Amino acid sequence: MQVFKTFFKIAYKRIGSIIIYFILFTVLALLFANTSSSDTGAFESTKIDISIIDEDKSTASKALTDYLDKNHNLVEIENEKDIILDNIYYRTVDYVLTIPKGFEEKILNNDTEDILSNVAVPGGFAGKYAEQQINEYIKTISMYTAGGFSIDDAIEATNDTFDGLDEVKNISFVEKSGTEDTGLFLFYQYIPYVLVLILLNGLAPIIIRFNDKEINNRIRCSALTFKSQNAQLLLSALVYGLFSWLVFAVIAFIRYGNALFTTNGLLCLLNSFVFMTVSFAITMLITNFSPGSNALSMLSNILGLTLGFMGGIFVPLWIMDEKVLVFSKFLPTYWYTKGNNMLGNFAGEAYDINTFLGYVGIELIFTVTLVILSIVAAKTVKDKATA
Repeated sequence: MQVFKTFFKIAYKRIGSIIIYFILFTVLALLFANTSSSDTGAFESTKIDISIIDEDKSTASKALTDYLDKNHNLVEIENEKDIILDNIYYRTVDYVLTIPKGFEEKILNNDTEDILSNVAVPGGFAGKYAEQQINEYIKTISMYTAGGFSIDDAIEATNDTFDGLDEVKNISFVEKSGTEDTGLFLFYQYIPYVLVLILLNGLAPIIIRFNDKEINNRIRCSALTFKSQNAQLLLSALVYGLFSWLVFAVIAFIRYGNALFTTNGLLCLLNSFVFMTVSFAITMLITNFSPGSNALSMLSNILGLTLGFMGGIFVPLWIMDEKVLVFSKFLPTYWYTKGNNMLGNFAGEAYDINTFLGYVGIELIFTVTLVILSIVAAKTVKDKATA
């Protein structure tokens, strides 16, 4: 087991930096989880700054204006294109709504498709939030008028309907597990980001050392076969990855106690373990190219942030644009997050064991694919070195 022993000798020499990485990323994971958990209390409606340009001046347009005035902050601006764009650019307003002539007539004719026009901050949450509320309000009025209500009665009935939505009750769709603490799932929400950085910054430099000419020559001079060398190196790296995963499992137990041993808590462990194999495979693939320390540090940050932001770790999946989600589905963190959301009852992901195992299975496909790519890359690099 020469390679196995050498691996941990190198790891021991780097023990100081490895411990620093573990402490730093543990603090980050706990900090992220605690910050997020403080925001999971009672629902509070968000008010945004909206400007309304009413060109219809009808009963329906006035009703819509009153509804938005009740739920948001109305800001008056002039109806000129340059002024509107300036206000959007400088964030004076988040959303500018234009109610064109014929608005009420289209509602009475049940023609609500593209009935309004708007200008909003590009890619902002506020625009989508306001647009969803406006569409629901208009469709509700249209539904009443289609049922034979007059426009005044339809508006009154719609207002009564929406007034009844002021009180929000949180309902849990998660199986009863003996705990209401969501901190565990918030902690594990950020573990993929932490695992990727831990393995790339801690494990990768050790493996890259084995690509050094001096160490390679010493191994070749021994009776150790190339196959045995790779097997021992792979085993050593797996032990390192497993140890990293166990460290965070122990921290989760210390911080969240028996919540870790509920059904959903154990499934959360399974999800994180499978993602550890994904992170391990990513690390093995990158080490084939022996990047320098600066390049490795830059690469780990770019990869970690990309997987974090695009995969739903830092930015909730439900507020992402559909076009972005198409790309996100090609990232392993997307499927990890979907599974964790289901276990923690986040973003409306109702619990279903078969769906959850499907998400985990997709993560395993990423692992297998990355391992195959790593083997191909290793063979390619070796062939070039011996050519």
